[in-house]
Amino acid sequence: RDSKLTRLLQESLGGNAKTSLVLAAADAREHAEETQSTMQFGSRAMCVETNAVVNEQIDYKALNSEVLSELERPDRKSESLQAAIQAKDKEMAMLQDTMRQEKQRNQAIVQALELEKQELDEMRRQEAKQLELMLEEKQQEIERHQSDLQSSVVELQNRDKEISDREARLEEL
Repeated sequence: RDSKLTRLLQESLGGNAKTSLVLAAADAREHAEETQSTMQFGSRAMCVETNAVVNEQIDYKALNSEVLSELERPDRKSESLQAAIQAKDKEMAMLQDTMRQEKQRNQAIVQALELEKQELDEMRRQEAKQLELMLEEKQQEIERHQSDLQSSVVELQNRDKEISDREARLEEL
């Protein structure tokens, strides 16, 4: 209720205290209305639950050691995280080294392939040149044979004519 007594006892009614409440009621008829409101208040007050907790004596030495241990815990955690970071850094350095070696190996392979391609191109050019030379030689040889053949044909024709002429002279004689 909003009474002066409730306000005065407000500090004592909560917190770590066990609270008992005594209600005064009169059996006189003239105080019936006030008795009824007092009983209603008592009924509502019985529904209020307080959780009393026993006060502990603070051991400052234990509290100090607990606080120091809590302060050391982040340091240990920081050290373990630092060790994990160093391990990851080493792993990353190894991977970067491996990657660099693979790049060098790939570059060497690419250079070897380019050199091989150049050599193959040069071999093809030389083969093409040789084939062209051989073709020219064969064409010249064919032309020579054709001219020899034509000369032989002409010579044979001349001989045939000469033989025919001699046969004709022989017949005349």
